[in-house]
Amino acid sequence: MKIFDIKNPKHVQILKEELHRARHILREYNEAEIWKRLTVQQREELLSTVDDDMGPDFADEYAETDWMQIPDAVTNRINLSRYVADYARSVDKSALMYARGIFDIINDEARFKNTKQLQDFIAKQIGSTATDAESLKMALMQYARDNSAKMMKLNIDTQKMAQSTTPISIGKLSGATPPSRNPGYMGGAEWTGD
Repeated sequence: MKIFDIKNPKHVQILKEELHRARHILREYNEAEIWKRLTVQQREELLSTVDDDMGPDFADEYAETDWMQIPDAVTNRINLSRYVADYARSVDKSALMYARGIFDIINDEARFKNTKQLQDFIAKQIGSTATDAESLKMALMQYARDNSAKMMKLNIDTQKMAQSTTPISIGKLSGATPPSRNPGYMGGAEWTGD
């Protein structure tokens, strides 16, 4: 049974409507993040346009407030649409940065023992059948463009799995106090807790 037929105009119209609805929902979820990135002046400008009479009062009261703390009656009238593109570009830029970092880790045999295992892990996570480094890099970059929200977690998981070829040496740090050799020592007898 075929659920979607690209040649059926009704199916294409339904797909377009659903994609439009999904974009709208995603934008709503990102409003708090967009608000966080705005300067106080940009926030004041947006709040001033909410209402002719109360706008300046809203600007004074809510310009430095988190998005979730502003009443819905006010946030529902704020139009963040002109800042959405800037936000999307910054998220995409971060996702590509994470992708480059992941690629560096999974191909650096001098620093990591398990690069082949990491490459297999990344290929599985992004659903790629790439067999060489260049194909995997291209697949990873495309995955980053399509799934920017998942890239930070993928980067963290990759770093956790990576096994360094040289053990990390925790030698004497400058200014550090050497640990006590007394097993009963609880530390900081001079410290009063202030």
